[in-house]
This record gives sequence, structure tokens and C-alpha cells, in this order.
Amino acid sequence: MRTTTPSEAAIEYVNAYNSHDPERLRRGYHTDFEVSNPIWEGTRNADETVAFISHVWDTLPGSRFELYNLSVDGDTALLEFTVAWDDPRDGTTKRTPVADVFTIRDGLLYNLRAYMDASTFHQWMDEMGG
Repeated sequence: MRTTTPSEAAIEYVNAYNSHDPERLRRGYHTDFEVSNPIWEGTRNADETVAFISHVWDTLPGSRFELYNLSVDGDTALLEFTVAWDDPRDGTTKRTPVADVFTIRDGLLYNLRAYMDASTFHQWMDEMGG
């Protein structure tokens, strides 16, 4: 059986996020998955991450990743994208840039370090009641 490549695992992560399917998203995480992200303190495991992302999907309509760069070196993938969502209050699309660095193990996302302006994200969540 062929193992998923780091590029394929990273692209599947983007597609799973954009599908708003928590089970699909969870399937892409290694059993020992851990993420650090400036939008929360410390690290979170796969189930905590899926719960948080599900809350984002519920709070920010049309939340999606708009990928514009993927670079892979061995088992490490760098994704550069914007998080975008459609603001029903004024009909605009809000965006903020993000960079995620993944380590892939056994074809699954093992470790993620996210880099973004967390204040923008927190403002959106607060404004939308999340």
C-alpha cells in the first residue's frame, strides 16, 4: 500500500478544511498530532483541534483556506495561504495571511506550527459571536 506523500497530505488538509467535514479533517491527523497556533495558548491534540475548527466553521460563514504556495522538503511541508470568510453583515470577504509548517509522519499530519496575526482572527470571532 502506497503512503501519502507530504504534498498530498498537505493538500488534503486544505481540502478537508474547505469541505467543513470534521471526520475528513480528523482522518488526516496522526494519532500523536500536536499543533501550536498563536490563536490559543500552548498546544492542542487532534480532537481538540477538530473541535476548535468546527467552532470556526460555525462562526465564520464560508470559512476557507485559499492556498497560494506549497513547498516540501523531505517530511516537512510549508503552506502559505489566506484564511477567508464571507461576512454576511456587509457582503465582503475577509482575509488574513497564514503560514503553516507541517511535519508529516506515516502519510499523516504529525506536527503543525501556525503563524498568523491572531488579533485579526480573535476580532472576527468576537464580532460574529464565537
